Amino acid sequence: MEEIGFYPYRFKSIFKEKVWGGRALATILDKRLPPNVPVGESWEISDRDADMSIVAEGPHASKSLRALIDADRPAMLGSQVARAFTDRFPLLVKYIDAEEILSLQVHPDDNYAMENENGSWGKMEAWYIIHATPGAYIYRGTKPGTDRNTFMRLLEKQRLHECLNKTHVAEGDVVSIPPGCLHATGAGILFCEIQQNSDLTYRVYDWGRVGLDAKPRDLHVDKALDVIDWDLLEREERGESVSIPLDGGPPPGTKVQRSAPVIDAPSGLLLECPKFAIERVMLEAGGRDSARVDQRFHIINVIDGNGSIVCPEAELPPTMLRKGDTYLIPSAIGSYEIITDGTITALRSYVPLPTD
Repeated sequence: MEEIGFYPYRFKSIFKEKVWGGRALATILDKRLPPNVPVGESWEISDRDADMSIVAEGPHASKSLRALIDADRPAMLGSQVARAFTDRFPLLVKYIDAEEILSLQVHPDDNYAMENENGSWGKMEAWYIIHATPGAYIYRGTKPGTDRNTFMRLLEKQRLHECLNKTHVAEGDVVSIPPGCLHATGAGILFCEIQQNSDLTYRVYDWGRVGLDAKPRDLHVDKALDVIDWDLLEREERGESVSIPLDGGPPPGTKVQRSAPVIDAPSGLLLECPKFAIERVMLEAGGRDSARVDQRFHIINVIDGNGSIVCPEAELPPTMLRKGDTYLIPSAIGSYEIITDGTITALRSYVPLPTD
């Protein structure tokens, strides 16, 4: 990279107009949205060809995330992570405003995607609920005893809600959506989504809704039926892992801590899965949180409040943190601290360190 050093990068938000979107990204997260359109998503960090993150400010303003990584991959990602991820940035980070219910959908795992989607990654994702109206709910997984035949019979009768597991959610909840988990977000929910860098979604049912073009949106029922994990919730209830981590973690059948949903989770680790981990940082006035990035990058999402990032090893000026901001902290920074004169709530996400 040029002589200009590394610093915490904020990227321009990529807004997505969605038929189910609203204006909560503006009213709750202070985003400056395009006027008079329902905005459902703000892509905060994206290394996708059609949706590439662009640096918003600082010496590298207007450069793409891809260009930063290509210039010095180990310095951006961390040396071990750089060796494991030689193509795209491993994560995709979004804010999502579901003013109306989202479609019922499911994501494939890496194996299915590699074989059936031109070598793409599958998708594991997790949601942190920023705001939920009273009574807000999600669908996550299927009820015990549901199988393919039952599902298809209810789908034909447009009564799928009868076999779906309905869970009420509130601010601060964390929801894990592993591959194979049938899911839909109900109306009135704003959340931060951390996921694998994949855009694979198999839409099963859209509640009779039409898209922005006034036509029914495409469905992918056959592929969805290939990947739906009918027994997911039952295995979770038994405390069993549901996938094989890439970092040498426990195989299926190993007892693990259930990761979703987490109600009123304290500061610290909220969720750890084979593809990423999410922590919550909550600070009062004068608070300080320190972290190292010399082995891997971090992503910071500011959920509420404001503060600063200081980088003592890199000797950089403080970086201001505001509600709704998302920052990528490159590994070359070495370490950083989040500080505040008021209060701040932020999420910190990162990928597991690969093993040899």
